[in-house]
Amino acid sequence: MSTKCVKCIAVKTIDGVNQTVKCYHCEYLFHAKYVNIDEEIVSILNSENSIKWFCEKCLKAQDNTKELVKSVVNNFHEKIEEINITVQTQLETIKTMITKNDDNLTVLEKQDIKMVDEICNLKSDLKASWANIVEKNITKNVEIINNQVQKRPKDFERSQ
Repeated sequence: MSTKCVKCIAVKTIDGVNQTVKCYHCEYLFHAKYVNIDEEIVSILNSENSIKWFCEKCLKAQDNTKELVKSVVNNFHEKIEEINITVQTQLETIKTMITKNDDNLTVLEKQDIKMVDEICNLKSDLKASWANIVEKNITKNVEIINNQVQKRPKDFERSQ
């Protein structure tokens, strides 16, 4: 911490009286006459810790900082809005795809039900056809056996 005035580089007290104020931010000392503050205000500023005084340079820096923070915050809000719009767009795309997939699934389920019905009908037809084929073969074989049985007694009679 400096004990000399920034403007005149003199010691902070004149005739034992503190005639300087200290910037709350940079902590440099300034004689009251260089910053246009009367002695009464100097004594109040030096006695009250709750009152803060800033030099002109720090005030300008704070204004610049406030503007910079404001700019950064605005930029941040713009980026968030852009991201929000992008996310909303992608969400809508996903919802559309889900709806499309639900529709496709419904179509596939209907086709599956139709396919199961067709397979059941085919099984039924195959059973009927198979039964018909078996019946014809059995009838044919029975006729062959009957013919052979009828021939046997004649063959048997001939052989005796």
